Amino acid sequence: MSRVVCPHAVVRQQARRDRARTVRPSAIFACNSHWGRTMVREIQHLIGQMDETERRTYLAESLFLNTVKYENDKLEAYMRKLTKT
Repeated sequence: MSRVVCPHAVVRQQARRDRARTVRPSAIFACNSHWGRTMVREIQHLIGQMDETERRTYLAESLFLNTVKYENDKLEAYMRKLTKT
C-alpha cells in the first residue's frame, strides 16, 4: 500500500529545505546600510547560480587566499616591528 502525500505538504517541505540552504548573512555581513544589504543580495545571487562543484571549488580557493593574506599580513607586521627597533 503506497502512502498518499498531500502536494501542499511537499511544497512546504521543499520550501523549508530551500530556506535551510539559503546563505545567511554572518556577523561580517550584518550591516544596516543600504550598501551592505545590496552586497549581501549580490553575493547570494552569485552563489545561487553556482552548482555544488563550483561552490566547493570557490570555497577552497577563498579559504586558501584568505590564509595566504593572513600570513602575509602577519609577516608584514613583524617586518615593520623589526625595522622600528
